[in-house]
Amino acid sequence: LGITPADFVRRERVREAAELLRQSRLPLQEIGRRTGFASASHFAQTFRRYVGSTPSAYRKEQPARRSGTWR
Repeated sequence: LGITPADFVRRERVREAAELLRQSRLPLQEIGRRTGFASASHFAQTFRRYVGSTPSAYRKEQPARRSGTWR
């Protein structure tokens, strides 16, 4: 794959976090915890490195869900 095993794991954690940000209203700290990050700051830094925006900005950029769970 051309990446280290640790980088692969981080990418997968960020991918899962992005999915949770799109599909749930869980607090950012909870998403970070569920995806294996030791702290909220580590989650935010890593997410920004791979996605290019913070988790909260990413969530705001996503279109509102049609199911009515988003305001």
